[in-house]
Amino acid sequence: MVIERGTRTTTRGVTSYNLEQPIFWWPTPNAAERIDPDAGLPDKARDAYAEGLRCLAVQAPNAAAGRFRSALAVIADDKGGQEIKSERTLTGKLKRLYEGNPLLIALGEHIDTIKVIGDAGTHQEDWPPLSQEQAELAGQLVHHLIEALYEFPARMLRSRPVRPPK
Repeated sequence: MVIERGTRTTTRGVTSYNLEQPIFWWPTPNAAERIDPDAGLPDKARDAYAEGLRCLAVQAPNAAAGRFRSALAVIADDKGGQEIKSERTLTGKLKRLYEGNPLLIALGEHIDTIKVIGDAGTHQEDWPPLSQEQAELAGQLVHHLIEALYEFPARMLRSRPVRPPK
């Protein structure tokens, strides 16, 4: 199915349609389906990420950014333990998460970008318009975070050779 964006004009009783932009809705690309189901990613994070991808597919960058920010918040709670869950703001959660994880210290500035883009998409009255490219970047960053914190460690554990008993 294709959804189109365009304008209709009527001149002397004749209606014409000017196609401005086709938007492909179905099937939507869903990289979330390719996330390793055994990697331990919380369902709420997977669902938020998948919804963000669907929003991107229909050119809704604000909605996508908000969903990617939600995925980040769930991941922070999941990977951070009780002290991070008790933080009231996502900024506080991320700061504590970086402190306890050397891998995330290197990614910290980029992970903050997901939060800022998500804030811009969620609180549009306070930010300049969000572009499709910015929302796509946030989605890519969330995907890399999922790979680094969930998928890669799960694959490594499954790939680890087990020494047979002697």
